[in-house]
Amino acid sequence: MPVEWQRDHKTLSPEVKEAFQQEAARLGLDKLIVEVAREASAETSEGSSAPRYTIYITDLQHLDRETVTLHAGHGKGWITEFAKLMKHRRSGERS
Repeated sequence: MPVEWQRDHKTLSPEVKEAFQQEAARLGLDKLIVEVAREASAETSEGSSAPRYTIYITDLQHLDRETVTLHAGHGKGWITEFAKLMKHRRSGERS
């Protein structure tokens, strides 16, 4: 079980899920729980309503680490942000 998706995960596209799973595998993360919480829609500057999400990612192999909380939706690159956080954590472990 590399990634277990929970809550509102069905609102994410299969492509987004696949991209996250590929990034997690690239980072060597084997067992993650990804909880997707859809927030109330917010109106964008263009006047359209875009879904926004809070993403909670728990690393089951390192339960001593805090759950990562990210915000996603309308132009937010949460997968890239997650990768940067994980790289930062790893560099901090080596220090």
